[in-house]
Parts: sequence; C-alpha cells; structure tokens
Amino acid sequence: MQGFQLQTVLDYRETKESLAQQSLAEAKRTEHELLQELERVHSDLSRLEKEQEAKQAAGLECRELLLYQNGKECRRLRMRELEDSIASARREVERKRQDLLRASREKKLLEKVKERQSERLSHHLRKQEQERLDEIATTSFFMQGRSYGGS
Repeated sequence: MQGFQLQTVLDYRETKESLAQQSLAEAKRTEHELLQELERVHSDLSRLEKEQEAKQAAGLECRELLLYQNGKECRRLRMRELEDSIASARREVERKRQDLLRASREKKLLEKVKERQSERLSHHLRKQEQERLDEIATTSFFMQGRSYGGS
C-alpha cells in the first residue's frame, strides 16, 4: 500500500501553521502588555493630578508645581507613544491573523487531497477484494458443478 505522496509538503504546512499560531500569540501578548502599560501610565497621571490638586489647596510652591507639570507632561507624552505602539501592535496582530488564516487554508487543502486519495485507495482495494471473491465464488461454483456432473 502506497503512502500519501505529498506527506512532506503536508508536514511542512502543518509546521508553518503552528509557527503562525505561535507568532499570532506573541503579537497578541505584545499588544496586551502595551495596553497594560498604557493603563498604568494613565493611572499614574490621574494620581499625579489628584495629588497636585490636593497640594494646591494646601498651598503649593512654584517649584513643586513645575515638578508636577513636568511629571504630567512626561506621562502624557508616554501615553501618546504607547497609543501609537498599540495601533502598530494591532496592525501586526491583524497581519499575523491573516498569515495564520492563509497557512490553515493551505494545510486544509492538502488534508482534503490526502483524504480523497485515501478514499480512492480504499475504493480500489474494496473493488479488488470483491473481484477476488467473485473469482473464488465462480471457480467454486464450476468446481462443484464438475464434481456433481462428473460422478
């Protein structure tokens, strides 16, 4: 019995799909980490704003006010950088998702070819077996006929 001739190609496509899955997972992880960092920076900015308001009510020196303003501006800048990075990460996730979709389609196509080949082989083997059984039955019938007729 002959194996699937394109098994090496199918194995390659399965490996390619697996790598695409890993790559997508890594891209999603990166996006998630960036979102978490954005949330941390946003929380830090909110904390600084509340802290500044509380200290201003109690009287804040000009030097401290400048420190708060600089700190808040740094966090706003970092938030813009993170938002740009998140947008880029989302594009990367979508690209990786498309890569995985393509790899899965390629693998599925070969799996269908393999399945059809296997079905054809099974059909061929069943047909051969039936032909042999028919031949045995025919031979047996003629042998019985000779043994009855020849006695």
